[in-house]
Amino acid sequence: MRNLYRFLLSVSLIGAIFSLQIATAPGDLDKTKRWALIIGIGEYERKDDINSLRYAVKDANAIRDALVDPQTGTFLDDQVILVTNLTQDKPTRDKIFSSLETFRKELNPDETLLIFFSGHGYTIEETAYLLPYNANLNIPNDTAISLPVWKQRIEAIPAREKIVVLDA
Repeated sequence: MRNLYRFLLSVSLIGAIFSLQIATAPGDLDKTKRWALIIGIGEYERKDDINSLRYAVKDANAIRDALVDPQTGTFLDDQVILVTNLTQDKPTRDKIFSSLETFRKELNPDETLLIFFSGHGYTIEETAYLLPYNANLNIPNDTAISLPVWKQRIEAIPAREKIVVLDA
């Protein structure tokens, strides 16, 4: 069943990326107006509390590579931010919030933002959370990202198009 889910997710992601590529006529495509934040967390700081994910970082790298591919990608390399548990800057709560804040300040209404998150999700007392690299399940309000807060931060970004893909 997990393989079927991964296949359906992959098809959906490919469809989303492909639609980004064909939504604009080739002559009208302006790669300078496309930004992406790609997050992949395969191993957490608190390894004893949060299980590893085998494919999260691979998926994040694959999405990044597809976006910046010289022949088929529609994003500029320096406008795609990749943060994983293997990069120097870890996908901590502060790093994720800082990246979203930068987009809020810097993006214009005529730009597009793609956000991809591959990591654990967690529900506590009917509140769903995304778990950044440094999440602590004992204090989720201080270390995890609740979905209402996630939505609020993304809605504050002035980009015309915002595509959010959660693999959690």
